[in-house]
Amino acid sequence: MEEPAGNMRWDVSGFGRICYDRAFLVESYPDPNTKTTSIDRYRGFGSPVPVALAQLSVWGRSTLLCAAMGDDDESRYIRSELLTYDIDTRYTYSDSTAQTPTAFLVVEKSSGKRTVVLDRSLAPMSVKDLPFQEFEQSRMLLLDGWDAEANIHSAKRAREAGVKVMMDLGNVRPAMQDQLSHIDWAVASLNFAKEYYPEADLFEATRRLRDTGPEVAMITNGSGGVVVSWGDRVEWMPSYPAETVIDTTGAGDVFHAGLVHGILERWDIPRCVQWAASAASLSVQAMGARGRLPSTEEVEARIARGDRVFPTP
Repeated sequence: MEEPAGNMRWDVSGFGRICYDRAFLVESYPDPNTKTTSIDRYRGFGSPVPVALAQLSVWGRSTLLCAAMGDDDESRYIRSELLTYDIDTRYTYSDSTAQTPTAFLVVEKSSGKRTVVLDRSLAPMSVKDLPFQEFEQSRMLLLDGWDAEANIHSAKRAREAGVKVMMDLGNVRPAMQDQLSHIDWAVASLNFAKEYYPEADLFEATRRLRDTGPEVAMITNGSGGVVVSWGDRVEWMPSYPAETVIDTTGAGDVFHAGLVHGILERWDIPRCVQWAASAASLSVQAMGARGRLPSTEEVEARIARGDRVFPTP
C-alpha cells in the first residue's frame, strides 16, 4: 500500500463528532414506569473518531483531532482527557452558542448490550474551519460521515495529497453516496447494511458497498465476524470471542483503530482484520467506550491464543 511522499506530521488525523458520555451499568433493563439502580458508571469522551484516535495513541501513533464542542464544563473535561492520550487538540473548536453533545447510555450487565440516547446541539462544522493542511500531512485520515460537505472536501484534499481515507459507517449519513465516492476504506456496521441495502445478504451488501467507489469495503457483524471486499475477492473473516463482555460501547471504534494500525504497518488485509478483531474483543471487558484500550502486547497475546471459531453469516 503506497503512502504519501515526504515527512508526514501525523500518523492519523481524524475529523468527526465528539460526545460527552454518561454510561450506567444495570443488572437488566427496567420495565417501563419502573426504576433500577446502577451498579457501575462511566463518564468521559466518546464517539467513533476520538475513541479510535485514543486507541491509536495507546499504540504509539501520533494523532490529531478536528472536532467541535460547546464552551462548557463537559468540553473542558473532554479536553483534559484528550490530552492524557497525547491527542493534538489544536483544531477542536468551542462554540459558545451550543452545548457539547451528550450521550446517555444504559448498559445491561447480562448481555453487554447498550441503549443510547443522544442529545446533539451543534451545527455541522463549516468547511472554512477545517485544517486541510494537517490532513494532507497525515498518513491516514479517519472520518465518521456526519458532516457531509466537510467530509467530502476533507477526503478530496487528503486523497489529492496521496493520503488514504477511511470512513466509519455506523449508520446511514446525509449525502451518503457522494461521501462514499471519495474514500478508500468503507467500514460499515450491520445496522448500516440493513438500512442501506435492506434486501441484500452481507456478501452482496459488501460487494455493492465497494461498487460505490472505495478500494476496500467491509461490513462488521460483532461476534459474527466481518465480510470484506477487495481486489476480486469477497471473504468472510471470523472475530474473536470475548472472554468477558461488560460493555460493547466503543468496540467498533477500536476495530477501526486496529485496521488503521495494520494499514500503517503495511500488513495485508487479513492480518489487518485479525488485529482489529483481536483488539475489539478485548475492548468490551470494561465499562465505557474507553474502559479498556488494549496494549499491542495484549492484542498479540489474544491472537496467539487463537480460537476464532464462528460460523459464516
